[in-house]
Amino acid sequence: MARSKPALLPFLLLLLAFLPAGLPAATRLLYSFSYDRPLAPPHWATTVEKGDLTAEIRPWPNAEPGLTGHFSYSASQGWPSAKLLIPPELADWRNLQSLHIELFVPEDCTFLGIEIRTAGDARPISWYNLSFSAGRHHLVLPLEDFQGSHDLSQVIHLDFFGMQPKKPFQLFLGDITGESREPRELREEGVQEARRLREALQWRQERLGRNAPQSLPKMLDRVDEYLQDDSSLHFPRELLRECRGQLPGLDLLLFRQEAKGKTLSLLWCFPEEKIHRGPYAFLAPPSPGYTLEAARGEAESAQLAALALRPAQAVRAFLETPPRQEDGTPFPLDALTLSPVGYVECPKPHYTVEFSGLWPDPILEYLQAPFPLEEGLYQSWWLDAQVPRDQKPGLYRGEVVVVADGERQALPFAIQVRKVTLEPGAPYFTPVSYGGPAHIPFNAPGYWEYKHAIMDMLLQHRLQPDEIYMGPDKPRALEETQYALARGAKSFNLGHINGALSPERLQRMQEAYRMYQKAGILDKAYIYCFDEAPAEQFPLIRETLRQVRQALPGVPIYTTLYDNTFGLKSGLDELVDGWFPGTRIFHANPENIQAARARGRRVGYYVACSPFLPFANLLMEYPGMAPRLLMGFMAKKVDNQDAFLYYASTLWLTIRHEGGNHTLGEPIPIPVAGGPVLQEPWNGNSFGNFNGDGRLLYPAQDRPIPSLRLKYMRDGVEDAMLLDQLRQTLENTPVAASGPAAQWLQEARKEAQVEDELVTSLAIWSKDPRLAHRKHNRLLQLLEGQPATHP
Repeated sequence: MARSKPALLPFLLLLLAFLPAGLPAATRLLYSFSYDRPLAPPHWATTVEKGDLTAEIRPWPNAEPGLTGHFSYSASQGWPSAKLLIPPELADWRNLQSLHIELFVPEDCTFLGIEIRTAGDARPISWYNLSFSAGRHHLVLPLEDFQGSHDLSQVIHLDFFGMQPKKPFQLFLGDITGESREPRELREEGVQEARRLREALQWRQERLGRNAPQSLPKMLDRVDEYLQDDSSLHFPRELLRECRGQLPGLDLLLFRQEAKGKTLSLLWCFPEEKIHRGPYAFLAPPSPGYTLEAARGEAESAQLAALALRPAQAVRAFLETPPRQEDGTPFPLDALTLSPVGYVECPKPHYTVEFSGLWPDPILEYLQAPFPLEEGLYQSWWLDAQVPRDQKPGLYRGEVVVVADGERQALPFAIQVRKVTLEPGAPYFTPVSYGGPAHIPFNAPGYWEYKHAIMDMLLQHRLQPDEIYMGPDKPRALEETQYALARGAKSFNLGHINGALSPERLQRMQEAYRMYQKAGILDKAYIYCFDEAPAEQFPLIRETLRQVRQALPGVPIYTTLYDNTFGLKSGLDELVDGWFPGTRIFHANPENIQAARARGRRVGYYVACSPFLPFANLLMEYPGMAPRLLMGFMAKKVDNQDAFLYYASTLWLTIRHEGGNHTLGEPIPIPVAGGPVLQEPWNGNSFGNFNGDGRLLYPAQDRPIPSLRLKYMRDGVEDAMLLDQLRQTLENTPVAASGPAAQWLQEARKEAQVEDELVTSLAIWSKDPRLAHRKHNRLLQLLEGQPATHP
């Protein structure tokens, strides 16, 4: 089959990590794989009949949730072809600027070509000899340059063809989307980007004053020139790269300016800053002081960042005296922790990241001894305030003491305790799976105490500890369940089902059912089943769940199986009570979600390994705002019914790397120790080729320690609790009001909504921590200031 001369345009890798999360764009979904859409006409045309290509629906091979089209190309002298047939309603591509394709190749690939064929032009748009290293890729094909030379009003097909492959190769295709922006949208996007950059440059110029380099005002002038030129659409990429490249150096100047001749320069910053050891560009201005605002029963945090201007052999930070109000009322020292932030080596993953290397994540609560700090490196400490529920409201002032080789500094902070009170425990349905320690043998002295400490830590961070993959006969099932419920959990998994039920297994589930019924807690039970199950299992699933319904009446059944119609296509609507799609599927199916909820079904969401940026996730290299928003304001914005499921929090296993595959190995028997940089076998690679996924805690010798991401998740849940409390107050407040009550009502109604500036959708959200903290603090102030008697 002859091919036309390829266009001399290479494919582009979208560097999402360098761009604001979720730039607004009109995204058109061209194809998403599901089991009810076979790889045959009217969707696909393949050369299967020639025997040089096979096609089937399969899950992602890298354990990423979701489905793909799996195309196997044989070694051939021909052009094995898989064509996506474009239906008439999606055939007009005249407004598309780019085509986005998610894909995975198990081995290095150089035999793939892609072609777009249109009805109005005999010449195809082709890309030849696309080269991919083994792993996961986000492919971006530019289209706007072809809009003048090709008629894209009627696209016929998108062809993924092998170019006379010398050896067999495989291709896994995920979502295929097109992005379009009108000139007005392009200008608006560019202006937003320019304003964000201008603000970042402006506060640095103000803080540096006379010490600001001459290049800084010149960069500001160039940004202003773009803002004043209405005819310029795109914000210049080269200017963006140049300016952002200067930010880390400007921040080093800022810290040096604040040092005043000391060994360490110390400044407070927001907890969502993931401060690298080397050069780092802060998301918001660091400050000599910091005020945490919190409700009673809430936890709030801050980071103290240090830059070493000279080598220091012994650095230590500690709290010497309790913060106090002006009248002497103390804030208890045992409700405060100050711990070094640890770093782990993150190998290069298959998703796009800012860089590979040391990333901050574990909070080293055990590390109180002094440690050395090299010149030119950053180190931060995590200040965590757990406000007692009976704490007297008011402003408490304190200070952190930092000593470097005998040189002592004190940095002030304050805690504003509001009159608002939050209830303890996990307020929402947030089952997070966990396991036991590997450095303590099962059932050995201390094993169950350590496991309880893991449960306690999850509950303290507003998550529900739940072994969602365990059977009904798990060890100490009733005792562990009662332990969690007594400390604030809202529900528990009666037993996991992932296949046909044998009579013996069904009997054990019935025994567990009666055990929980006798204990008086059966009303809190649910069954988690068929984790990410494929369509070929649907008949088995239907039969199995009918048995469960009959044998275990009244227990809700929840699943993450792949059916984006939530029971209609799979025939499971009457057998499944709750659906947990991945956030990408949740984002793409609002009508199906609304219909499922109208039928009485619960619909929440989950993340696991993916989705990737611009979606929020818990991966170690992702912005600190991602976990916080995912669990809080984002959940409230997209109405996820307060339901979130996560598959693991204690993946303390080695990873086997063989032939491009990454599989879970043996438990790591060595607890986390030392720091701030953790050594092997502890690194960021926690599951497959993903960093941090499934690992929210780390196992120190005597107790687990939290990660930054666990803290962000907690803060997000507490954001949601405050927002719910305000909304409930509004529901109980009469509409008619006057004077101060009317003003309060107006402000509360506005604050009860999540503004687009903070979150627009699961894929469009802000990385700026100031927006979340301002929102959080406004909620506290409104709740504290509500009229004593409703108007």
